[in-house]
Amino acid sequence: ITVKKISQASIKGTTYYYIEDSESKKYKASIEISENLPFINNGDSIEIGYYESEGNITEIVKIN
Repeated sequence: ITVKKISQASIKGTTYYYIEDSESKKYKASIEISENLPFINNGDSIEIGYYESEGNITEIVKIN
């Protein structure tokens, strides 16, 4: 995916990164998935693994 926007939030002591891609799809990933999350910038292309979700935000389970 190509990152259009990335932001972070702390929930119950865990940092989550919220990513919107160039097609306006929304994802979330825990810092526990990848220590490289803080270094992802707008415009970066990343390869992800995720589970299909019926909700508004898809949870990322792997970042390559």
